[in-house]
Amino acid sequence: MLALKMKITELYYPAVFYRERKLFRASFPDIRCKQILGRTLAEAYKNAEKALELQLNELLSQGKNLSQPTNIFEIATTDDAFVLMIKVSIIERRKHIRKTFVRPFHVDFI
Repeated sequence: MLALKMKITELYYPAVFYRERKLFRASFPDIRCKQILGRTLAEAYKNAEKALELQLNELLSQGKNLSQPTNIFEIATTDDAFVLMIKVSIIERRKHIRKTFVRPFHVDFI
C-alpha cells in the first residue's frame, strides 16, 4: 500500500509591485511566474499569492528544489515600484511504501 505523508510549510517570497495606469502588476525576483495583474493592489496581491503557490507546488511536484527567497532589502526598485512579502502555504507530499504481509494459515478438515 502506498501512503502519503503531508507536511505543510509556510514560505515568504518578495514580490515587486508596479502601478501601471489602471492596473497593478507584480513579479517575483526568485520565481518565474506568468504575468500577474490586478485592478486594485488587493486583487494583485491575491493573484500573486495564487500564482506563487501554484508555481512552487509545480516545482516541488517535478522534484526541483526551491530557491531561497531574496532579502527584501537587496531588491532594487524604481520610483514607481515597491516590494511586499507574499506568504504561501505549501503542502509537501512524501511517498512511503507500506507493505502488508499476511501469513497464511491452514485449517485442517476432518
